[in-house]
Amino acid sequence: MKQLSVLLLAFCACMAPALSQDTDKAVNEARQKAEKAAADAKTAQERQAKAETGWKKRAELGLTMNGMKFINPQVSDPADQFGLGGLIDLFADFRKGKLLWENTGRLQLAALRNGGKTLYDDKGVARDNPFSKGADVLLVRSTAGYSISNNDKWYVGGNARILTQMFPTFTGGFFNGADKDLNSQFFSPLNFALSPGIIYKPTNNLTFSLSPIGLDYTYVAESALRTSGALGNEPGKASRVVLGPVFNANYGATFFEKRLSLGSGLEWVPNYRDNMNGRVIWMNAANIAIFKGFGLKLTGDAFYNHYSKTLIRNEVTKVVEQKLRTTGRLGAFFTYNTKF
Repeated sequence: MKQLSVLLLAFCACMAPALSQDTDKAVNEARQKAEKAAADAKTAQERQAKAETGWKKRAELGLTMNGMKFINPQVSDPADQFGLGGLIDLFADFRKGKLLWENTGRLQLAALRNGGKTLYDDKGVARDNPFSKGADVLLVRSTAGYSISNNDKWYVGGNARILTQMFPTFTGGFFNGADKDLNSQFFSPLNFALSPGIIYKPTNNLTFSLSPIGLDYTYVAESALRTSGALGNEPGKASRVVLGPVFNANYGATFFEKRLSLGSGLEWVPNYRDNMNGRVIWMNAANIAIFKGFGLKLTGDAFYNHYSKTLIRNEVTKVVEQKLRTTGRLGAFFTYNTKF
C-alpha cells in the first residue's frame, strides 16, 4: 500500500507540469483569439468610418412609357395616345469630421401625344395636336452643417433649394402655341429658398432642420407673364419675397437586404407677413430592386404655393379667373441605379 501511494505521488508530480502547460496554452489561445477579435472589430470600425467619410455619389435613371392605339375605333373611343417620360435623380453626400453636406437633384420630363386636332394659333386654325406636358421639374436641394455635439446629432448650418422648369408651357399644357397663350417657361417661374438654422440628425436615416427665418424668393424672367402674378410673383412685378420660418424633414432607409428603399422629403415655408401662408413641397419615392441595378421606382409628389394661381379662361365673358393651384403627381418608372 505504501508503494502504491508513492507511485501515485510520483505520477501526479510528473503530470502537474504537463497539465499546467496545457492550461497555459489554452489561456494563451483564448487571449490570442480575443485580441484577434478585438483587432478585427477595430479594423471593421475603421473601415466603416472611412467608408462614411468623403463623397458618396449615386444616380437613378428612370423611363416610363404608355399609350393606346385604336384600330377601327367606335364613336365612344378616345383619341390615340402615346406618352413618354424620363426621370434623373442625383445624390451626392459628403462627410468629413464634423462636416456634413447632403445634395439631391431631380430632372423630370414627360410628354403626351394626343390624336385629333386642337385650336391653338392666333387665327384659330386647327392644327395637329402637339405634344402636351406630363411633367417638367428641375429641382436642386442642398443641406450643409457643422456638428456642435459630441454624438454628431446636432449641427449648425442651413438648407438651399432651386425649383424651376426647362420648357415653355402654353394654354392647355402644350409645349407649343401662340404667344398670347404662353403661361410659363424656363426661369418663369424660378423659386430659390435659403434657410440658415439648426439641423438635428438622430439617425443616419432621418434629418430635421428648423430655421427661425428663411428666404423664399420667386422670380419671373418673362415680362409678359408678370402682369397677373399667377406664377407666384407680385402682380405686375418680377418677383416676390417671402420671409418666415422654414421646416425640413428628410427620411431615407433600405429594407430586405437593400432590395427596397424608401425616401421622403417635406419642406414648409410659411410667410410671417401673411398669416403663415406660403409654400409646401412633399416628395416621396419607393425603389424596388429587380436585378443588378435595374428596378422599379414609384413616386408621389405634391407641390403647393399660396401665391401661385391657376388661370381659368371663361370664353363667354372673356374673363380670366385665378384660383389657388395645388399640384400632385404619381409616377412609375423602370430605373437603372448606379454609383459614381
